[in-house]
Amino acid sequence: MLTALLALSLAAATPPKPPPASLGSPKQEDPAAPKNCPAPPAAPRCPDADTALARALAWVAEPAPEEIRAIAVEDLGLLGDARVLNTLALLILDPSPTVQLASVRAVRTYPVARAEEILANVVRHPYPGEPVKLLALESLAFQRTRSAKAFLEHVAGGTQFTPRLQAAAKAALQRGWSVATPAPTPAPAPAPPKAPAPSPAKP
Repeated sequence: MLTALLALSLAAATPPKPPPASLGSPKQEDPAAPKNCPAPPAAPRCPDADTALARALAWVAEPAPEEIRAIAVEDLGLLGDARVLNTLALLILDPSPTVQLASVRAVRTYPVARAEEILANVVRHPYPGEPVKLLALESLAFQRTRSAKAFLEHVAGGTQFTPRLQAAAKAALQRGWSVATPAPTPAPAPAPPKAPAPSPAKP
């Protein structure tokens, strides 16, 4: 009897074991287990530029009214990422003229050789309408390169282009490569008068 009372008193004096902080195996709650276990490596994240590019391209591909699509296309020009140029080149052939014009406006924000090539191809291509070609010619003035100037001169003097395209090419040349009027050549200063010859002395 005394032994049973002693066992009960010892059991009452022993503090109860705290409940586990979370569900898991006993090893997770073992005090001897290391507390600072290294976390598993995180999955590699995409750079911000790649994320922005992917989101912008997704918005362009999303079915929406043409006005909304045109805004999404022009946003590609605000990215400053020249990787969108090939996508913009395809969008210039979109069935919607509004999307076509928005694509040209996005292309002209990139002062690179690929953008100049796309704008020149728009003028040569038979599919885009004349308003798109006129905007492409106007946009070539922003390139300010010798090759862009040579192409505009070709359009301005080429008989295979319509008069409106020729006039637009001439206007782009004047806007992007205006030739300064040479200053008038000053008239030469008058020569100083010659001194009269001395008269011969009389004898």
